[in-house]
Amino acid sequence: MSLARKYQYEEIGEIREEPVTFQMMLLEPEDLVDAVNIAEHLRKGRCVLMNTETVSPELEQRLLDFLRGFAYTTGSSIVRASSEIIFLAPYETGLTYEAENSLREG
Repeated sequence: MSLARKYQYEEIGEIREEPVTFQMMLLEPEDLVDAVNIAEHLRKGRCVLMNTETVSPELEQRLLDFLRGFAYTTGSSIVRASSEIIFLAPYETGLTYEAENSLREG
């Protein structure tokens, strides 16, 4: 008995996939209200690159506390790319980051 299977080949019209749109927001937060705006971008499926260079360490910590809670409940990802750059990705977006583990947030 042959393991080869016989397939009927039919002519298939042109196959096109819908174009994937990728949106990324580059944000520099100024106060805690911006954490809600960032969460809204994530909820809408947008990636966010957050620059915390201009905020105080206390505000940065509060922003991250809020966004970590949001990310936990929605399955989003947060990665610290540098001491001042934080990348946030919604659940639907795969996120792979290869760098020193000391920079990684979660």
